[in-house]
Amino acid sequence: MKIFLIKVILVSVFTFLLILLLQIVLFLRTNKKLRTGHDNLDITTDVNSELVLMGSSRCRSHFDPVFFENEFNLKSINIGVDGHSELSMIYVRLMDYLKNNSPPKYAILSIDPFTSAGDISKKSANTVNKDAFARYAYAPLNDDWETINYLGFNTWEKYVPLYAIFKYKQLSNSLYQNNSEQYLKYGYDRHDNYWNILKNPVNNEMQNNYQISRQSSKVKKALSQLNDLCSAKGIKLICIQTPVYKSIFDRNSFNIAKTICADLDITYIDANYNSIRIEIKNFYNSNHLNLNGVTEMNNKLKGEQKLIKVLR
Repeated sequence: MKIFLIKVILVSVFTFLLILLLQIVLFLRTNKKLRTGHDNLDITTDVNSELVLMGSSRCRSHFDPVFFENEFNLKSINIGVDGHSELSMIYVRLMDYLKNNSPPKYAILSIDPFTSAGDISKKSANTVNKDAFARYAYAPLNDDWETINYLGFNTWEKYVPLYAIFKYKQLSNSLYQNNSEQYLKYGYDRHDNYWNILKNPVNNEMQNNYQISRQSSKVKKALSQLNDLCSAKGIKLICIQTPVYKSIFDRNSFNIAKTICADLDITYIDANYNSIRIEIKNFYNSNHLNLNGVTEMNNKLKGEQKLIKVLR
């Protein structure tokens, strides 16, 4: 019996060490590399940009850092998080950036009717693209990422080697690069394609996802927290509202962000230009610009006096 127990212990130790070795190999293979297009925590360290672009997918696909570099002579980086419009995610993502970089001079936040408050004191209920961050979950090999804590990876996922990788089906992404070419090449999720209205007909259904009108007081409080974080680090916060297609445009909803920013004395720019939102050629769906739309928006931002005054 004693010999059997020793063998069991030896096999268990060997198995654990083998699994740990594989976890280390996968960590070394993915470290400082983009795999899913969303997992950019480590590749945005030690970049020390002067301008940080923040927000949801509308930030990731609308704000071209090269434009801001060329137009305003500011080294820029886009740290938008796809699928997360809550300000709490933007807050923790900025915290992770600041932990690994010197504070930027400016931060631009994409704000719109989709913006919700969230709660930085709680784990996120929004699990969109959580799987993309699974490679950071194993705590002994990673920094203590605020984003990972906020997404709510549990103790097993944090301390059992390979558990998170297999649970979230990320083995393939750990071995091979996936869906990250646009962000790596351009610094944002550039979309060259046009809206396929046969496959995705024009409608106003995305208005059902407008959150800011339902929780304006909470959004105001969360935005104030974000502004306080920026102020404490010497960062000037600017809010920009970018275009949606005319089918989901609602003037009352789009005016709420302007009012909140005015109350908080935050510089606000409404880039939801009518000339852009009426043209379907500027979009790849109702709430995201394609390259043509981004180019049109940037051409107009060049003349925005508020932006010029602050950034120059």
